[in-house]
Amino acid sequence: MSSPRRIYLHIGLPKTGTTFMQEVLWRNRTNTAAQGLLYPGRDPAAHHRAAVDLLPDRYQGWIEPHTAGAWHWLCEQTSVWSGDVVISSELLAIASPAQAAEALTALTFAEVHIVCTARDLVRQIPSVWQEDVKNKRTTGFTEFVGQVRDGRQAESAEIFWSYQDLPQVLRTWGAGLPPERVHVVTVPPRGSATDLLWQRCTSVLGIDPTGFDMTETSRNSSLDLVQTELLRRLNTELGDSIAWPEYIRVVKGELADEILPALSRRTAIVLPSDAREWATEVAERFAAGIGSAGYDVVGDLADLIPAATGSAPGPQETTDSEIADIAVRAIAELMRRHTRPAEELVVGGVRRRLVDLSEQHRQLMAMRRAYWRTRARLHNATRRR
Repeated sequence: MSSPRRIYLHIGLPKTGTTFMQEVLWRNRTNTAAQGLLYPGRDPAAHHRAAVDLLPDRYQGWIEPHTAGAWHWLCEQTSVWSGDVVISSELLAIASPAQAAEALTALTFAEVHIVCTARDLVRQIPSVWQEDVKNKRTTGFTEFVGQVRDGRQAESAEIFWSYQDLPQVLRTWGAGLPPERVHVVTVPPRGSATDLLWQRCTSVLGIDPTGFDMTETSRNSSLDLVQTELLRRLNTELGDSIAWPEYIRVVKGELADEILPALSRRTAIVLPSDAREWATEVAERFAAGIGSAGYDVVGDLADLIPAATGSAPGPQETTDSEIADIAVRAIAELMRRHTRPAEELVVGGVRRRLVDLSEQHRQLMAMRRAYWRTRARLHNATRRR
């Protein structure tokens, strides 16, 4: 008897290699399809749009013209495929029990498996703070760590735990499923082989991990403490003066993801020693709960327990001098990108002036048309050779 077709619902967690997985799956969807696994969608953002459509109350600011019906459309593509399917979006992690049940009900035509990638909290907390700053937030690192430790008294903490409470996320999405169909893929510790996470994930998806194009790196680049603090101060200064699409394009897309990571890094973002002890205790509780739930662990639950190195004795601080130094270099690069050389400006100005004049004088317009015809004849003659 043949095994039933499967749908692998990769729900996150954020900052656990999800962007990397999604990029590799999208670029290599022909390869996966040849192995019987579909990564559906008409563009790389299709899965995120579907998640926003499924959870509109949580992502009201992200709804766009193509969002409505995106979840239904992704399910429709999934239903007509004869093999296995993987759907991946870390935005799904914060679904309520009712929303998770709605998603699973829409996929009852196949055997659903939940896939959740997870990483130790000592690496997660600094990484999430950095990502928050990249998305216009202004909370400082020390304040952010304190809020996360205190629980849900602040917006930053509430958002953090809604995504990062691993046992709760698994209970929400695993409700009603056999525990062996809930797969917890642990992110390997620092120093592991670069493709080990990919190997672990593909072992769940049932495909051969070799022969995939993994040469392009994600734009989801990491920053050091000084770079992130510069960006946080910039967010404070900008406030709401820049619309979100423009912020995404210039501040996040260029400054945070391209310019700052290319500059030399100095101070890594690490937890103070007291916060590290607390995070280790929480991680141990998480690991114990996952083990007792009977979920399928791919990797090692020990990967969720922070290593015994890499903490700061106290709160990390940056100096105005450090901020100023990196700000000057970042601004210089941003100016190079958005300011054309003088000779280009002169040539462009002359060209625009000639175009304006030709619109006003028939003789000049006749010369422009003669020029276009000459160029076309030369182009055609070149092609015939």
